[in-house]
Amino acid sequence: MNSLNSDLAHRIRICAELAGSGDELSRKTAIPRRTLESYLAGDSEPKASRLVAIARAVDVTIEWLAAGEGSQFGALHSSKSDVATEIDPELMGRVTDAISRLYKDERISLAPVDLGRLIARKYAEICAAADTEEERLTMIKLIVAQLRTDLRNSAAEPGTGKRSA
Repeated sequence: MNSLNSDLAHRIRICAELAGSGDELSRKTAIPRRTLESYLAGDSEPKASRLVAIARAVDVTIEWLAAGEGSQFGALHSSKSDVATEIDPELMGRVTDAISRLYKDERISLAPVDLGRLIARKYAEICAAADTEEERLTMIKLIVAQLRTDLRNSAAEPGTGKRSA
């Protein structure tokens, strides 16, 4: 294993820790556990699409993950969205309600900690992308529609590591 592979493997290990475990990172990214182990050991390098999946799963920047450059953390941790200091209780309530209803309607159970993480990520996305209340309410609808599509697609694709509805 060369130094470049070793450094990338180290950053992927950090991502696994951020996800909670290698199994959890595998589940969140739909990367088979054996393949992920190969990345963690530095035996092989992930394709760009898999690096993007890993980065998105734990909210790190692709620049940091791929090259070790720039800021490690993405939008959820950035000061640009001011999520950590100013939370709009009404918007948070609406995002929580919409996502919770979606999972209930699709008959998919999600651990409370995973639901909280998902809600926080989507809340941050909305805050970063929309300025007005009207835009934010529209974004909630778009996010729910995309999540519904993703859930239904994963249910239709056995072997992706995602639970069928």
